[in-house]
Amino acid sequence: MDIDLNILAVLVSALVHFALGALWYSPLLFARKWAQLKGIDMDDANADGPSPVMFLGSFLSGLALATGLAVVLSVAAPASLGAAIVFGLIVGVAFTAAPQFANAMFGGDVRVWLIDAGYPLVSIVIMTAILHLWS
Repeated sequence: MDIDLNILAVLVSALVHFALGALWYSPLLFARKWAQLKGIDMDDANADGPSPVMFLGSFLSGLALATGLAVVLSVAAPASLGAAIVFGLIVGVAFTAAPQFANAMFGGDVRVWLIDAGYPLVSIVIMTAILHLWS
């Protein structure tokens, strides 16, 4: 099995994942609704702001996701951008949305699940496209 990783594509994918997370959980998109559903007072939660460790952890998890996705894509080698996007949807649903849905059914809120699972699902599809285009 030959695995060929484009490190620049992996880094860009990780940065896109990080930026999408910042947008996804911002007041422009889902921050207010997510906080309301979770019972979080946005004024209290943002008093000190998130710590740098949180941002670092978020970026590193995106880097791990981008690296793993690049390895899997290298092996699967979808023939076209469309095939890569379908592959990303399958991976996103199977490995993020579906497991989180089970958790939502046993004590969570399906509306929170839509927000929390939507982010990695959309991110994986975008990262798959980036990685495929640079392969």
